[in-house]
Amino acid sequence: MADYFFYGTLSDPLVLSLVTGRRMPLTRLRPATLSGYTAQYVTGRLFPVLIEAPGEAAEGVFVAGLREPEAHRIHQFEDDGYTAEIRDVATRDRRQRPALVFMGTGRLPASDEPWDLRQWQLRHRRRYLTGVARWVETLGK
Repeated sequence: MADYFFYGTLSDPLVLSLVTGRRMPLTRLRPATLSGYTAQYVTGRLFPVLIEAPGEAAEGVFVAGLREPEAHRIHQFEDDGYTAEIRDVATRDRRQRPALVFMGTGRLPASDEPWDLRQWQLRHRRRYLTGVARWVETLGK
């Protein structure tokens, strides 16, 4: 089992459920932050990448205990623009917890637009979920 910190589209429970193939109860997604980073939209895309930002903290969710099949699908979903690295994230109870975080590899240029999950959910989620559903259909092929 593995623990993760998601700061972008995977911090949305509907996206995470589709990608993992398992309904993710909201109680599994615990608010958390990653110090020293902020999330910005990738230029021309509907998802973010982390950029270093001393004194800032990227908001996201901590998800503990994902099983191998779920983790495997998540790693398939995150393409070669990201690499999973272990970082300490702070949960609401102020505890530091090690978690896998998908960090940019440098292949995804960050825009000047800050990532905001709530705004993304209102503006882009419906279209994005359609694309994720198409991706899920390709898994069995």
